[in-house]
Amino acid sequence: MNNSEAFHSIEVVKEDVINTSLVVSSVLGLIAYTFSNTARYFNTGFNVSLIFETAVIATLLIITFYRKKLSNITKAFIMVMLLLFLSLTDAYFYGLLSSTRVYLVLLPFYAIIYFPFVHGLAIYFVTILSFLIIGYFHSNGTLAIPQGYEAHEYIVRFPPWIIIAIHITLVGMVIMFITRKFFNTFSDLITALHGQNSKISENERNYREIFNSTNEAIFLHNAIDGKIYDVNNVMLKMYGYDTKEEVLKLTVKDISAKNDNETDEKAQMLIRKAVEEGAQVFDWVSKKKNGELFHSEVSLKSSEIGGKGRVLAVVRDITERKKSELALKESEERYRTIIEAFPEIIMVSDLAGNIVFANKRLEEVAGISPEDYINYKRKARIHPEDDAMVRKEIATMIESDSMHTPLIENRFIDAWGNIHWFSGIISKIYINNHLYLQTITRDITDKKRAEEQLDKYRNHLEILVKERTEELEATNEELSAANNELISQREELETILNKLQTTQKQLIQSEKMASLGVLAAGIAHELNNPLNFIKGGADALNILISTHYEYNAEIQSLIDVVHEGVKRAGKIVSGLNHYSRRNDKAFVEIDVHKIIENCLLMLQNQIKNNITVENAFTEEPFVLKCNEGKIHQAILNLLTNAVHAIDGKGKIIIKTSRTATDLQIDITDTGCGIPRKNLSKILDPFFTTKDPGKGTGLGLFITHNIVEEHGGSMHFESQVGVGTQVQLSFPVKHP
Repeated sequence: MNNSEAFHSIEVVKEDVINTSLVVSSVLGLIAYTFSNTARYFNTGFNVSLIFETAVIATLLIITFYRKKLSNITKAFIMVMLLLFLSLTDAYFYGLLSSTRVYLVLLPFYAIIYFPFVHGLAIYFVTILSFLIIGYFHSNGTLAIPQGYEAHEYIVRFPPWIIIAIHITLVGMVIMFITRKFFNTFSDLITALHGQNSKISENERNYREIFNSTNEAIFLHNAIDGKIYDVNNVMLKMYGYDTKEEVLKLTVKDISAKNDNETDEKAQMLIRKAVEEGAQVFDWVSKKKNGELFHSEVSLKSSEIGGKGRVLAVVRDITERKKSELALKESEERYRTIIEAFPEIIMVSDLAGNIVFANKRLEEVAGISPEDYINYKRKARIHPEDDAMVRKEIATMIESDSMHTPLIENRFIDAWGNIHWFSGIISKIYINNHLYLQTITRDITDKKRAEEQLDKYRNHLEILVKERTEELEATNEELSAANNELISQREELETILNKLQTTQKQLIQSEKMASLGVLAAGIAHELNNPLNFIKGGADALNILISTHYEYNAEIQSLIDVVHEGVKRAGKIVSGLNHYSRRNDKAFVEIDVHKIIENCLLMLQNQIKNNITVENAFTEEPFVLKCNEGKIHQAILNLLTNAVHAIDGKGKIIIKTSRTATDLQIDITDTGCGIPRKNLSKILDPFFTTKDPGKGTGLGLFITHNIVEEHGGSMHFESQVGVGTQVQLSFPVKHP
């Protein structure tokens, strides 16, 4: 308790009042004692009552002097005893002429400080009864007043009036000072209480503001029966209720998915655990006022609020998080299915060497099972003689801007102690903004063994040449030819290995585009024949009508419509022919503007109703030496993404420009945009923001590979809710 609280406690008020009365009583009592006993001494001489009064005043002075060292109860008790002793002894000696009987008025005041109310009241009545008994004995002559205090003589003299006036004044002054002190102290107490109430009100407003400013729904439950005691405004909005009073009539089961006794018992159990064991966090299926269910995360914590046991429940809506987790699980399953079917080893590990993911091929070749992924003492490991080389390549890649290492060939000891030769690359990938290493490698042990055997054979040939010179001379040309053929095969194998990574990236694209190319070529061929029939029939019909019938404008307009339809269909067939040209070695000069127009023609059915396309083509020659089919596919992929990004009406702007060294294509859409956190991942294979089943995540990956194959670059800028801009840049001269 601080000083302010101590000053305004009831005990301090009592102490302040009783100390004031002691000081006032001591000063005025000493004055009254001096005047009254001087008069009595000269009237009657020395008597026993003088001794009693002297003892009383001396005791009063002593406790006044030591008042700060004595407790309130002790001081009040002594004051009650002194008042009883002084009043009753004086009444005993002087009867109704007693001047101290007026002190009986103070007796209840001090008695109420020390004794309980009933006991204090009893003491006061006993004292009055004792006073009456003494009066009775005086009235029947059993007790007699001292000589000189006869009533008929004493009351007509002036000094007794002075004595009585002094005692009345003493009592009145004590009561006045005590009352004044009481009211001053009580006023200070009221002022302090008012200030404390203001602080309490301010704290309550602050609490209510904090209570309602959070983003989570908050409940206050009774810690005993779980009854809802209070809720914040977010709870009303989250659960769809209009007023707080409406919610306070509910129970937990009323706002849960199942409104039954089992739900109520489970809620009571969790509240008890929060009180007895500490904070509890769990998932719950909640129910809104309209019956709609949603997933929520609940945090329960026991708390003392207003001196009462409460349980604070913080509820947040995690419906979107649950949906994201479900979608992520579907994506992981699709990714794992593809990876498990891959013929090479695919492994993802952290920078400490712990494996976080691998396909079955790793266990089949190296014997590393999932149980050994984070076992740094696992038997399978990089050969000690190659370990430093591999670590150096990884460190160089991490410290540089490169996303992957060069092709690494190293030895590896499997779980059974066998030595393998692996050939592959290690790449940087980011998962949840953390850097990991992805290894894609294949077992080339058989190839290495063949090379070793070849080396041994060459060494053996040298010995045979020395020992059998004559025999080898006859067959020298044959062996030389065979040797040259082996060398040629070796070089061819090395070339194939160098192209392995490129072939892996293009595997999916090649399969898809091969099918599409055959389909497009077939459709184009099949459409050309009926188009030729339609065009020929329309021409013949036109000649027939013009020869045998009079000219009719209406018939002519219908024939023109047929010609226009044939013309448009021909353009579509031409676009399909462009799309199917996928000869990887065919780099020819083409007009990129025509490719863009062909792509727009193929997408016309998707954009004609809601999307406006604006072309801002440069007037300078826009010719690029490239593989026409691949560039056609790359631009078609980007335009398709732009169309899919627009929900409803929108606009796509295609701008081309040229410098002395580069051709630049800018494709801007007014679609939904790409979140900043996803921009760094959109070129990763299998990454897609589309709903499950609506995208493979390979479109931009393939497009990026095509652009890089032609020596070009891609740059993305996007803002959610505004749109996306893709910038393609190609060198005028292909490298």
